Amino acid sequence: MSIDTILIGNANTYSLVDFRDAVTGALESDVVAFASLCEPPPANGAWLVEGASAVSPIEITSTAHGLSDGDTITIINVGDQRGAHGTFVVAVVDANHFTLTGSTSVAAWTEGGQFYRCIQDCAGLPFSLTGSGQYSLTIEGNVGLIAKQQYMFVVYCTGAYRDLYNEVDRVTAQVRGS
Repeated sequence: MSIDTILIGNANTYSLVDFRDAVTGALESDVVAFASLCEPPPANGAWLVEGASAVSPIEITSTAHGLSDGDTITIINVGDQRGAHGTFVVAVVDANHFTLTGSTSVAAWTEGGQFYRCIQDCAGLPFSLTGSGQYSLTIEGNVGLIAKQQYMFVVYCTGAYRDLYNEVDRVTAQVRGS
């Protein structure tokens, strides 16, 4: 899908098109997809998951995560711990641990995962089916974005497509005409 620009003060519509089953190639009309507009990762590269508990609510280990109680994050690619995949409000345990409010453990964590701190009012927004294999989502531009600032646009699926389709694009906020 790769996008480049979020326009400040305008509605921004994004589409998933030609969404097909990986095995049969058939167009899919039952995908449950979401997107979050998030802060860019810290200077050291990314917010990485170093562990995820097998109890509920799921506790994430991430060295020096820098999150605060009540932050909303989108978390993807958490190896086998599918209950940690999606958008959650966090409860900070300490500088290296936080829990995912409302999460339910489904398996033991095996490896990987990354998370992004969401922009307020831009977290876990659902895509709507607009046609066979086609989905769209609109993000309002009036959410306090800073012109020329880079953000992350994180797209993820739930249900049968969880972990099969995740995309992270770096986008830049712009004022129309600039």
